[in-house]
Amino acid sequence: MRSIRLPDGARLATYVDGPAKASVTALLVHGLSVTAALWRSHVPLLLREGMRVVRYDQRGHGYSTRGTAALSLDQLADDLAQVLETTAPRGPLVLAGHSMGAMTLMRLVARHPHLAPRICGLVLISPPYGGISTRTGTGPAQSLLTLGRNLLESACTHAPYLLDAVRRRLPTTSRWALHSPAQPTSGALPLPCRQGLHTMVTGDIAALWHNLANQEPDPSPLQQLGGRVHLLAGSLDAHIPPEQTGRLAACLPGAQLETVPDATHALPLRHAQLVTDRISRCASHRSSLTDLPEPHHPMPPLNLAEQAEQLRDLAREFEALHARVRDLSYTPGTDALRRISPLLLKVQDLMATAVVRLGALDGGAYADIAGSRASLECLASVVVASSLAGNDLASALYANPYEGAPFAGYPTDDEAVRTARHAEAIPRMTGHLADAAHQLDLSAIGCHYVATGITRDLAAAQEQAKPVQRTTGPTTAPSASRTSPVRR
Repeated sequence: MRSIRLPDGARLATYVDGPAKASVTALLVHGLSVTAALWRSHVPLLLREGMRVVRYDQRGHGYSTRGTAALSLDQLADDLAQVLETTAPRGPLVLAGHSMGAMTLMRLVARHPHLAPRICGLVLISPPYGGISTRTGTGPAQSLLTLGRNLLESACTHAPYLLDAVRRRLPTTSRWALHSPAQPTSGALPLPCRQGLHTMVTGDIAALWHNLANQEPDPSPLQQLGGRVHLLAGSLDAHIPPEQTGRLAACLPGAQLETVPDATHALPLRHAQLVTDRISRCASHRSSLTDLPEPHHPMPPLNLAEQAEQLRDLAREFEALHARVRDLSYTPGTDALRRISPLLLKVQDLMATAVVRLGALDGGAYADIAGSRASLECLASVVVASSLAGNDLASALYANPYEGAPFAGYPTDDEAVRTARHAEAIPRMTGHLADAAHQLDLSAIGCHYVATGITRDLAAAQEQAKPVQRTTGPTTAPSASRTSPVRR
């Protein structure tokens, strides 16, 4: 690892692998909330292709520091230009970015057009058409997911210091934990993706989110690259739907759009070989990608046994959260806020996971199996129940008596008034927490039911697919294996 110092004092943690005299340099840009570890599976594959590979933690992520500049897409693009100037000042480039990283690459081409002749390939994974949004689709499931995201966005915007206090009490294993920056050694590897935001305060997260959300579509700078642009979208992406990437591709004549079946927003992690293949193909110095043959390896089918096991894991997480809510002990006021807030964030994460599982099953081969509809409807009810649990926890926070100063001219609450407010709030908060625990219990039961249903339906489909066994020679009675499978 090396550190690149920027004019505003920020230091970007940069990771360089491969020979300095390689014919092509691949520079990989991660998205919001993760680190350069996103590309850990791609580096060895690209090195085998003889490429030099450069990764870095974006400003405020992982080992990279915040600096004093405003957090904006323009600043991220200028940061990237500095990384290129330091690590790859000359020679052909293949640039690949995911989500916010793809947006950074598009802005780089717009703000630093002198780099265009060096770019022999631009791989944009899950890029939005314009800005990012909390609302990514239509339908009940997407509406519920949007509600959770809006609640989180509102909390980050209006109560950043309060959330910082909560985040500092979270364990280091939590994606939302907030801790002091770590001091890396010279040969350190990137921090795990889950620790991407561990040093970025909530106010900065909100500021960067709003800047990314307010971006206007401007695909014109990419048009000069023609067929050197390759876009990848996941068919099950719940963060940046493939329709968004498709709108961008429609504005880029010559660009190649590829929608990966059964892929979520974690496309780079789940399909590392495919992404590496596209980067390698761009490195072939061809002026157009449209004449390249299709990859010889087929996309892997949806593994239903793995989906069932993931649902069982989800059920266990719902059960653990149900126990935490059911057994919650608190004192109204600040103590209640600090104890309930992490539970609300956790239930939103679990609901998002349930939405992803629903999309994977409904859009895959499982939907063609007889009897699958009941399981899909049950999983949709898990999304509803977990969303209601989130609403109940949010309602408990709303009923919580806060200690802020009253209206101007009014005296602060004395002990008797404070005690009365607490006594009035406790029954309402207890009711909301009990309702949340009930909905979490239903969510766990639903996940177990769906996992069992998938296993049962898969076994039944495999049984029906078995060939009929025929006997040779004379028989006196029909074989049981030839009995009609039709149920009456």
